[in-house]
Amino acid sequence: MENLVIIAAIGVWDVISTIGAPVFIHRFLVGEAGPGRLVPEAINKAGGIIKVSAAAGVSVAKKVIAYFKGSAGGGNQGGGTAVTPATPPPPPTALSTSPVASDKVGKADPTGANELKSLLKDK
Repeated sequence: MENLVIIAAIGVWDVISTIGAPVFIHRFLVGEAGPGRLVPEAINKAGGIIKVSAAAGVSVAKKVIAYFKGSAGGGNQGGGTAVTPATPPPPPTALSTSPVASDKVGKADPTGANELKSLLKDK
């Protein structure tokens, strides 16, 4: 989880520095922000969207944690159900052979090597 946060922080820094660097250079050279005055407005609107998204993400994360904590037996909350192990399938009753070369090859060919040889000889 820490790695994801670090990557997200680097991504945010990359976007901010890509937008901010030309604005600061322009302000340094000319003395005014120029088109950079629109950047704070865009950041303000994006910040509102990010706040709502972050709140929704935190809410979902809490529900997921509570669900898995309850189903794993680590806590008393959550609506998880007990997981029962699956039963293995029954063993095969008899070895099957291909109907193509069943007259040439007997049923004692579990790997199909004899059947392959007989098919290749026919061609």
